[in-house]
Amino acid sequence: MDTFRSNFRQITHTKRLRFLKGWVSKGERLKIAERTRRGRRQKTKQGYLVAPSTVPFGFKLNGTRDGYVVDESQMAVVRRIFQQVADGASLHEVKRVLERGGVPSPSGGQAWSRSTLRVFVKRDAYFPHTCSEVAALVPTGVAERLDPERSYGISWESRHDWKVLGRERRPDGRYRDRRKRGEKPREEWLALPTPDAGVPREVAERARRNVELRVSPPKKNRRFWELSGGVLRCAECGRAMVGYTIAPKGRKTHYYYVCPKKVEEE
Repeated sequence: MDTFRSNFRQITHTKRLRFLKGWVSKGERLKIAERTRRGRRQKTKQGYLVAPSTVPFGFKLNGTRDGYVVDESQMAVVRRIFQQVADGASLHEVKRVLERGGVPSPSGGQAWSRSTLRVFVKRDAYFPHTCSEVAALVPTGVAERLDPERSYGISWESRHDWKVLGRERRPDGRYRDRRKRGEKPREEWLALPTPDAGVPREVAERARRNVELRVSPPKKNRRFWELSGGVLRCAECGRAMVGYTIAPKGRKTHYYYVCPKKVEEE
């Protein structure tokens, strides 16, 4: 009996030590992460880039890896996209032209997506901003280094953050955090000047306007009552509502608009 009690105390003491070591290590990791975030924000406020894992299409890192320079081979594709959309081409038409021409996508493949093209048109890094517009968004020290005669793009840094949703256990017995990538409030974003992409201002404005005003037509010969896609939006998540039909056998058919996100959750 005494031997059992001694072994039990020893096992309990070992578990306590492991718990304390893990608790102290986790606290230290949180401190390191917080210091890293502060250092990144401070470097961005000084007008220098914290090298990302993925460089935006059309740019590449400079020699010191603290800023972007234009990659002309890729940026020519960006200018072509803006011009085609500004001339009235739909995103689907631009997608087909790029794929038929064998133009590599940002991921290196041959398939382009309309969502990628839409992001390109709306991205401030490709939109030409005057020096005064950029100076109003960056600290004074950064604004003093800008050339008043040039245009600049804007890269929004510190825009996203990770939110811990919970913990899950791995097959090997260890635990890991379940995280979700979210967007911070607009006032917490940091503006970083980027080289001019070479897209004329009037072309960029017209392309953005065409993307915002263009809506997809209703499905041909189906649901004649349905509005054009994108007109009706969900008040909670902002996604485009979709038509939904319930036709019970022998009863009246009912037509609804539903949020696709809520349908997926069900």
